[in-house]
Amino acid sequence: MNNNKKLNIRSEVENWAKVKFSQINFQDENIDQKHLEEIKICFEKLKITNLLMDGFSTEKLEKTAETGSGLNYSLVFHKLIKKNIISPGLFLAVYASDYLNSNYNKFKLVGFLARGMRAFASLIREQDFASNINNHLIKEDKSVKIKMDPDQDTKSHVDIKIVFNNKTFNLWIYQASKNAIYPHTIERVTGQRGELQNGVHILCPINTEEGQILLKKRISLEKNYEKKRGWKVKLTSTKSSQRSLINKLKDQIKRADEREQILNDDIKYYEKLSFNELEISNGWFFYAKKYISEVSHIILNKKTNIDFQYEDLKNKLLMPETILRKITVFNK
Repeated sequence: MNNNKKLNIRSEVENWAKVKFSQINFQDENIDQKHLEEIKICFEKLKITNLLMDGFSTEKLEKTAETGSGLNYSLVFHKLIKKNIISPGLFLAVYASDYLNSNYNKFKLVGFLARGMRAFASLIREQDFASNINNHLIKEDKSVKIKMDPDQDTKSHVDIKIVFNNKTFNLWIYQASKNAIYPHTIERVTGQRGELQNGVHILCPINTEEGQILLKKRISLEKNYEKKRGWKVKLTSTKSSQRSLINKLKDQIKRADEREQILNDDIKYYEKLSFNELEISNGWFFYAKKYISEVSHIILNKKTNIDFQYEDLKNKLLMPETILRKITVFNK
């Protein structure tokens, strides 16, 4: 890896969650000061200025379908990673600074920043994955090399390239959602966006959809707690003569207890589903350590079990397109 070994993303997210976007170091050397006011205006338009820099800050960002010229998010991210300085706010500010210096359409900048924030969530997940898998592999091969810079990504079309014991492994990091698989990942894997390089390829999907449900259930449970606490406080201060209010509060507390039980059961269910796959920290989604260990084990094996030869996999992935492009008859 690069000189980013010292940067622990899991620790960083704990620090970010205590700081607002407005509290980042806007005097950082990577930010062109002549654009400072425009950058702060962009933060206001995104409605993130007074938000804490946690994973929840991405939830209310505008959905944008901005297309056309824009900076490569990965370039900005890795520029900061190499200097061991990264945070959601700094990433957006530096992206905006570089964007404005590149004379792109400034009216599209807010849209690109909204997309950039979602890209940031994926970039830190990749970085954390690479760092943790490096910790596993370096125990056996001190010279292990892990590459994930933008140039490598463009040339080889994979997210993480590992050279371990003189053998090359290509890791594909992506969300196991329909939007991520169709058509983006399929087009990449089948070589429609550029020919794949030789070596063992490992697909590493992560099911963030179940994680999103789990996160919403946890938030609902906390809100339920808050409401119930409020009703209990009000109940203790209500005069015994206010019979109708007392009954109403008791009924609300009872229904809150019932909802709490349902939510706790749901949370246990989704925690069990996602236990082996993902971990959530301050609203950010990461690969579970057990998942990373499993991938590490595949690489550490002297003989890798191959599920598919490339041409066979490619034909299987392209089969739906082959069927739908010709006259086809089927029964239901």
